[in-house]
Parts: sequence; structure tokens; C-alpha cells
Amino acid sequence: MSIITLNHKQVVEAVQAVGPYRTVLIEGEHGVGKSAIYGQLKTLPSFSKFLCLERPIDCTQLSDGSIWMPQVDKDKGVSRELPNERFGLHSGNRKGVNGSRPVFMMLDEIAKVPQYVKNMLAPLVYEHRIGDFIAPEGSIIIAATNLSDEGLGDTLPAHIRDRLLLIRMRKPTQPEWCNWAIDEELHPNIIAFVKLNPKVMDSFLDYEPGGEFAGKDLARDNPYIFNPRAMQLSSASPRSLHAVSDVLFNARGLDDSTLEALIVGAVGEPTGKDIMAMLAFQSEVTDWDDVMTRPDTAKIPKSDIGQIMQAYMFISRTKQRDEAEKVLKFTRRMGGEPQSVFIHAMARSTRISTFATVKGMAEMLQEHRIYL
Repeated sequence: MSIITLNHKQVVEAVQAVGPYRTVLIEGEHGVGKSAIYGQLKTLPSFSKFLCLERPIDCTQLSDGSIWMPQVDKDKGVSRELPNERFGLHSGNRKGVNGSRPVFMMLDEIAKVPQYVKNMLAPLVYEHRIGDFIAPEGSIIIAATNLSDEGLGDTLPAHIRDRLLLIRMRKPTQPEWCNWAIDEELHPNIIAFVKLNPKVMDSFLDYEPGGEFAGKDLARDNPYIFNPRAMQLSSASPRSLHAVSDVLFNARGLDDSTLEALIVGAVGEPTGKDIMAMLAFQSEVTDWDDVMTRPDTAKIPKSDIGQIMQAYMFISRTKQRDEAEKVLKFTRRMGGEPQSVFIHAMARSTRISTFATVKGMAEMLQEHRIYL
């Protein structure tokens, strides 16, 4: 039986729609951006009145005493459970108290914790309650965990799952990740690598029975990605590729051996070595200042790989209209696939506003059958 999977945008929309009424559990492979969902939601106007916790709560760090502690009332001869401050519930912010703000929190890695911690978190998941402290009306609590198929120790008993809205978040496709990476200003060379190697965005589930590539050998046909049946120190994922971007931005002065060690440490040897092979074409890429000085005559990279690296450098660097004019002149001279890569990637990104009024832009969009 196939399972419906949602992309990042669909998960955000689902939480906004049903979050105030039911706890949504986001299940997905490691490194696909589940925790990032929380950060994105916090920035939306609809969450401006919420008390948003600074970061997701890492449930693996919780134990007895870090969820609630007993308070003894000697006068009444009773004790009460007082919630830990990390949850945003206290005497001044709880259901029934004037001025209380709805709380927004994410319980991350909830299925990795010991059963007694799951039991202690259960009332928070079911009823938005810790002890007698109930979250204000409209509070949204979401949870996240990895797939049990990954073998990372994620399990939830049936009676807890039955009280959650379980949705599965898939890995981004290559175009989705590249569009996101452009808007997030990741290093252009890692975006170019993903463009040239779409396999890094495949899922190991694609190679399981019923998957798109069922019957193929995952270890042989796609050594880049996580393989639950293989011994891997690292593998390519949206998160680890982001880490490579950070390395490339800060690699000035590093020798090739050090650079390769850092990249392989992030994404594994097969992916790391292919990234290093692509970086060998960096010498072909024309310097930005040279393009800005003489866009009509500056040298064009000889190889397709070099030209694609050049295209993503342009998308990353172009911030002003006068820069866009010069970039467009240069790009016109490249032609072929590199020009197509540039125009399609730019049109799908927020950078389109910089190029929109540049002379010749409309004609190039029409040539590539892009209609905005």
C-alpha cells in the first residue's frame, strides 16, 4: 500500500489548518527539514500573537524532572505538578487566565525517547496539559520523528499514534531543493552539484518494493543517499548538502585534502568525491568583476559543467538591476543548456524581480517558454 507523502509547503499548510485542534506528528527521513518547519511557521503573520518557543524541544534530552516537578502545598496538604519553563506554561500563561497567549511548540524526536518519557508527554500531546496547567485556547503543538524504516529507534505505541494526526513529509525534489537553496543563498557550487546530480534527492524508499526504482540495487545505483542496509559514516541529504555549502563559503585558504575531508565528512565518500571532481571546473568560471567590467567579451567557460556553475554564480550574486543587465548580456552568449538552466532557475526564484524589467528579459523567457 502506497503512503501519501507531502512536501514542505503542504506540511506547513496542514499544520496551519488543523494544528489548533489536533496534534500533528510529522514523520520523515533524517535531514529533510522537519525541524525547519517550526522555524518557518514561527515567522508567519498568523503566529504573531503566539508565544513561540525559541527552538523545538529535543525530547531526547528530557527525563523525569525536566517536564514537571512536584510543588508541595503544606497548608492544604497536597502537591502539584509544575511545568518546566521550556514549555511556556506557567501561572500567568495558562487556560483561563486573562492575557494568556496561545503557545506554539514542537516536540522533536518524540519517538526516540524511553517509554516513561512518552507517557509523561502524552497529556501534553492529547490535551495540551502538563499537570493541571492547560495551554491557552488556540495553542498549537506539533511533533516530529524519523521513519521507523530508517532503523534509528523511532517507535510509538498504537494508543499514542491513534491520538495524533500522522503525516509523512518527503524529501524535496531536485527542483524544489534548488529553488529553496537559491532563495536561502546557499553556495552556488553546491546548487550546481545538485542540479547536475538529481539522484542525491532520491529516497531510499524509492528502491523498496512499490517504490519508483523497485528492483534496482540501492548500493550500486545510488551510493549517494542513506542506505539503512549499509554501513555509512555519512550520506547526502538536504541537511548535509547545506553543511557543504557552509564549508564552501568558508574554505578560503584550505588545501584540497582538508577541503575534501570536510566535504566527505558531511556527505560521505561517494558524494564528496563527486563534489570535489566538479569543483575542479571552478577555474573555468569567469570572475564576477570581469563579467561586470566587460560582459560582451569576458571569457565563457569551455565545459557545460563550468557554464552551469557560472549560471548559478550569477543567480547567487546578482542583487541590482545594473548587475542583471550585464549578467543577461553574458548569459546570452552561453546559449544551450547552461542558458536554459539559468533562465529556468532564476524565473522560479525570488531573484526574478531583479531581472524582470531588464531589456531582453521578456524575449529570453518567451524563447524558453516560461510564462510568469
